[in-house]
Amino acid sequence: MLQRDATFAPEGRRAVATGGAKRNPWIYCASSDLAPKERRIRRDVAAFQRGSANLAMICLVVGTALSTTGCSRHSVGLYEVKWLDNIEYSNNGPASSLALDIALPRGLKGPKPLVVWIHGGGWVIGSRKLMRPLCEFTTSLGYVSATISYRLARSDVKFPLPVHDVTEAVQFLRKNARKYRIDPEKIVIGGESAGGHLALMVGLCDDPEIVGAEPLARLNSPIRGIVNIYAPTELTSLYESSGIIAPAVIRRLLGCKPDECPETYAAASPVTYLRPTSPPILVLHGNWDSIVPYQQSEALIDACRKSGAPVEMGAVRHAEHAWVARPRAATAISTLPLTAHFLGRVFAGNGSEIVTQPNPNRTDAPVP
Repeated sequence: MLQRDATFAPEGRRAVATGGAKRNPWIYCASSDLAPKERRIRRDVAAFQRGSANLAMICLVVGTALSTTGCSRHSVGLYEVKWLDNIEYSNNGPASSLALDIALPRGLKGPKPLVVWIHGGGWVIGSRKLMRPLCEFTTSLGYVSATISYRLARSDVKFPLPVHDVTEAVQFLRKNARKYRIDPEKIVIGGESAGGHLALMVGLCDDPEIVGAEPLARLNSPIRGIVNIYAPTELTSLYESSGIIAPAVIRRLLGCKPDECPETYAAASPVTYLRPTSPPILVLHGNWDSIVPYQQSEALIDACRKSGAPVEMGAVRHAEHAWVARPRAATAISTLPLTAHFLGRVFAGNGSEIVTQPNPNRTDAPVP
């Protein structure tokens, strides 16, 4: 059973592998000596998926079968990935055309759960290509995955327009579910940094003025879960407690300072929208983050406890900001098992077991 508020430390220095590469039991290498294990794993995964699949069990199979195998070749997942690139989901003129990329697991038939990933960059820079490694990881587990673009903040693009774009992208995928082999009843949305903020806003908020004309939180089949990777959650405190980077990009997004428009800051803060019926949230954050302080995730956890919203916290020891941009680094790899475990439970219908409760093993301060 997953421990609430678990703390994860990268184990890169202790990894043992052949050929000079770090061992990673979650992403294995394509080599001839793994062929028998690969066939056995694929067979076991298919058996799990035919039943009431819990991908935590799939991860257990992978870890057990491959934990002693190191690899030095290019890494692949359980399933090969087929990319469908540059799919336009919104077009309001040449200057505002928006696209997404979809990753499909080869060899799987029928509708599969969808994981939508949103890139960061302080709402002002960034590309959906940043999230392709995470897409490939979640697709390798048998899910359809997508990485999306959204309008970046500038003089004529302010909050909540980027939130509208994310809502529109998810609705596009839902409406085209049959074409892309998506189960529209099983969608998780996630992102890193500013992308995590947008994922939280779209998954939690039901105000059409903020998230668009068709809020996902109001649907009969709302978002099943949210993966929040070191995202801003309370913008007033982030503006007042950070250095020069966060205040500058927040002003770029909102167009004002907290004392000039406190209502806008509250409306743009995900903690405002938490409630007992919110979808389960997985929080991953490094306690050495100097861009979005770890306290932003603590604020989210505290707000979830007060509101009764379901949440789990993965505190990553000694981790700075933006590890998603370094997918082969130990920090990024160390978070993959928790992500896979969370997705497996919410897609299998076990999200109700994710509850917010005090953990006697957790302290209020980040682990040094």
